[in-house]
Amino acid sequence: MRETVKAIGRACLPTGFRSGVTTSVSSTLAGLLLFWNLLAHAAGPLEFSEAQTKAATLVQITRLVTWPESAFKATNSPLVIGVIGKHPFGDKLDIAAEKRFTGTHPIQVVYLGTNQPISGIHVLFVSRNRTESLPEILDKVGTKPVLIIGEEERFVHQGGILNFLIRDEQLHIQVNRQNATARGLEIQSSLFQAKRVERVEGERPRK
Repeated sequence: MRETVKAIGRACLPTGFRSGVTTSVSSTLAGLLLFWNLLAHAAGPLEFSEAQTKAATLVQITRLVTWPESAFKATNSPLVIGVIGKHPFGDKLDIAAEKRFTGTHPIQVVYLGTNQPISGIHVLFVSRNRTESLPEILDKVGTKPVLIIGEEERFVHQGGILNFLIRDEQLHIQVNRQNATARGLEIQSSLFQAKRVERVEGERPRK
């Protein structure tokens, strides 16, 4: 079982995450969902680093979210992932996003400075060290259709939409669908087929 998990896990991660494996990430989420489900039954921690796991999950999860058409200037405009704060990714998010698409939109990653305007993005990853600034960050985002993701307890109860938590060396995902809907985003039900995905409710984004 352990070797099966490791093999499927390597097939689900981008080539740059692996050694001696040439299979690319699946263009659908079936492989990732299977990977999560297998890991839920595996004894012991993930075989991949926190950076690798969060980066691959972040890129893949954009394929389970629908943005309003008005969020993009054109059908081939990039889907922009913004990262704010001291993030856990290293270069793994850039590797995971390289030459990847969400629908017809190429994925682009930008790293935002503390005083930089938060605009022109579709996903915002708020690093742990910036969680205390979440009210200020939400004010800057306003009510735009932005998928706001964090990595700290209670993040989705304070206006966030997704939360990546490491518990017992396993990745758990909290989802606040109510907050997503309030921002005009639709999270597909298939996300909840994965193990260790928890649906929670909390505050809506401030108007």
